[in-house]
Amino acid sequence: MRWLLVAVFVAGCPSAFKPGPCDGSGGMSTGGSGTGSFQDSAALTGVRQSVHLESPVSGCLASSELSVTAKVYDQDNVEVPATVEHVVLESFIASADVVFTPVNPGNHHLTARFEPNLGIQQADVVVVADRRGDKGTAVQVPSGTTCDAVTLLPSTAVLCLRTSRSLLEVYRAGALVQSITGVSAYATRGDVVWTGGVTLVRGEDRGAGMLARSGAIGGASGAQLKILPGGDVLEITPGHIYRSGFDGGAVVQPFVPVAVNFSGPVALSPGGLRVLGIGARGACVASVPGQGPAESGCSEQTGSSIGADHGGVWSGNNGSGLVTYFAALDTLPLDGGQVTSSQLTLPNNWIVQSSTFAPAVETSVPGFGPAGPAGDSMAVGSGLPRASGGTLILEEFAPKAGTARGDDVQVLVTAPDGTMRVVQRGP
Repeated sequence: MRWLLVAVFVAGCPSAFKPGPCDGSGGMSTGGSGTGSFQDSAALTGVRQSVHLESPVSGCLASSELSVTAKVYDQDNVEVPATVEHVVLESFIASADVVFTPVNPGNHHLTARFEPNLGIQQADVVVVADRRGDKGTAVQVPSGTTCDAVTLLPSTAVLCLRTSRSLLEVYRAGALVQSITGVSAYATRGDVVWTGGVTLVRGEDRGAGMLARSGAIGGASGAQLKILPGGDVLEITPGHIYRSGFDGGAVVQPFVPVAVNFSGPVALSPGGLRVLGIGARGACVASVPGQGPAESGCSEQTGSSIGADHGGVWSGNNGSGLVTYFAALDTLPLDGGQVTSSQLTLPNNWIVQSSTFAPAVETSVPGFGPAGPAGDSMAVGSGLPRASGGTLILEEFAPKAGTARGDDVQVLVTAPDGTMRVVQRGP
């Protein structure tokens, strides 16, 4: 008789019998054991997304009794229209797909409430701005020419950097007019081009032919170059900051260098008063030669510098998935005080694909993307970070099988056929 009772119990449970409240293991608590997890996936703006969420069922529940409601909020806490599809109850697991189409980049937070009283499941999706279709400006160079960085001068002349050869080439209307050798760094401001190496050279673009050499002085090979608002140039090495200027007839270096302890890419504050670097000694800030007393100090904020743009320094590693942006402000403390920062958590399985920074490039941001290849044309293959207001966002420029590298102002996009274009980044 005992075995007969058990048989009746098993057969009758799914359709009618309810041994107590049929609630999930988490009850009404949030953050239960659904398959959606924090920063679970990446998505592109304008592309329909479907996020699968699950909730365990610990008791008996008929499929007709299961219901799911969901909400999606973007990075600014604005609700995004969403629907729930494919609500299923199978093998004591309730599941549903939350469907939405993101409009703005940034983190999107999803919540799904499973009823009756099964709990709330959550997930986060990092939305990347889809800018693969931005046309930009075509780079006029001979077919087959490859550049590690490109600058379009006001005259439409093209500067093409070839890092491995320490070479900076000048093109006009698609024709090579000058090759500058021994270039370990270069920076531009308007029609002025500074090239660094064993010799620091100031050149001018006069609209035709080669760059006119207006002055030169002994340089610090391998230094990063940053141009101050007034036109002077900084050569920044791991140990010193040197300042040079043009007095109308020659390049001069009238200021005493500032001793520093930098490693990796550094950023110049907007007003040219501070230089910021992130390394083993922390967030290090130094004064600029000629801008008051020579001072520098490091806070305890540590990280690994992987890029720098016109607004700050990017820090991160492939272990934590956490990217930190340290803002280069004119008011940064020189006594080792804290440096303002903001953070971005990368999607699951995303890494630093390539640190596009090289000393020869004045500014560049790191590239991020999945550890493996993107599955199809609508999947997110890469993302370049940008500080937008008080938040950090990712933008994708690279076409499939193409590349994109740049800074916070512009991006060099190389198509699979080798053609290049320069795309301006938004405010």
